[in-house]
Amino acid sequence: MKRVWFLISVILLCFFSNIAYSQTFPFASIQLPDEEKKILEDVSSLLEKGEYEKAKEKFDFLENNKDSVYSRALKEFSVNAENFLQELPALKEGRNLYDSKEYRKSLRFADRFLKKHPDYYAALVLRCMNLVKLKPNQAITECNKILYYFPFNYHILAIRGDAFLELGTYDEAKKNFNLSLRIKPNALAYESRGKTYYNVGEFDKALGDYNESIRLNPKNTNESYLYRAAVYWLGQENEKAFSDCETYFSGGGKAAWGKKILASLYIRKNDFENALKYCDEYIEANPKSADSYYMRGGVYYVFDDYKKALKDFDKAIKLNPKSPLAYAGRSDVYRELGDTKKALENADSALKYSKAALEFYTAYMSRGKIHLELNEKALALSDFQNASQYANSDVLADLIKKAKEM
Repeated sequence: MKRVWFLISVILLCFFSNIAYSQTFPFASIQLPDEEKKILEDVSSLLEKGEYEKAKEKFDFLENNKDSVYSRALKEFSVNAENFLQELPALKEGRNLYDSKEYRKSLRFADRFLKKHPDYYAALVLRCMNLVKLKPNQAITECNKILYYFPFNYHILAIRGDAFLELGTYDEAKKNFNLSLRIKPNALAYESRGKTYYNVGEFDKALGDYNESIRLNPKNTNESYLYRAAVYWLGQENEKAFSDCETYFSGGGKAAWGKKILASLYIRKNDFENALKYCDEYIEANPKSADSYYMRGGVYYVFDDYKKALKDFDKAIKLNPKSPLAYAGRSDVYRELGDTKKALENADSALKYSKAALEFYTAYMSRGKIHLELNEKALALSDFQNASQYANSDVLADLIKKAKEM
């Protein structure tokens, strides 16, 4: 039972920066007639309402009208894009920086490129991708500007969805991914929609999207194998999780949180040595990440080293005073040490800062176990039933049964 809160966790990465940059966009310098602007505005409004067919009909009329200013501008833009193809090798350097998670360097690279070619689409995309990680609200603003002229651009829609995902605005994220996938099934949108489902506890849907992402892009050029491993891990399908982790890392994957999954899998095997090995690697890759210390604290907790566990949870909370998982972990340690007051205080803090489904699940489980030990039947049962709204497990079912039989 003591492993539940630790074996259920959410992988969150947040990056923040201040960015001052004025960027032009395709067609921004072209004066479209009022009637053509009205069509573009109508298309955006119809898409927002979910009226896809009507929006497509209006846009197709504008795009295919050879006499429209928009159509001529689109042709010119396409020609310019062809002329910029010689610049692609240089742009790859910026994409490599992005893949290495050096978002600020990649953004600076894209900005330098755009000063030379202000309307170059691939560089605009790279800029938006980096802004998703650095400043998602600005990414949404810039995606909106591009989508005004290219409302059916499935790639930009997926990127805008990623920005909403970073902000935790899951309904808006799903709306963008759904539209992107309706326009064209693509691995990026499936993977990102899978993350969205994962964060709200819809794991079957997340698994289905990861499967589709891998089917469309099986050579591991995205992280769907690792995300699918996380879903298998939650479902206790350990061998499948190991297999996907192996596929991901053997394909050149470098995401540090994969070490977190491996550490958890070794905990399930009662392999303390390998569990700590991967935790240490995770901390080495993320020395200022609260999540990495929370993870190692969980290993120490599972193997009853409460002193070291408490030290790591304290470190995690110092790095991120709003880390619900670290508070839940510290709550469980205090419960084991018999300090009920501190255990409840930390469980309440975990609930206060929870946002994702698994964070709520973990926090309610931690507090419910305290009430259970205190023979507070109604409070324990309430917490466990609340936890069941976010995720289910055999352990939770046993706890609910135990609370009912008190």
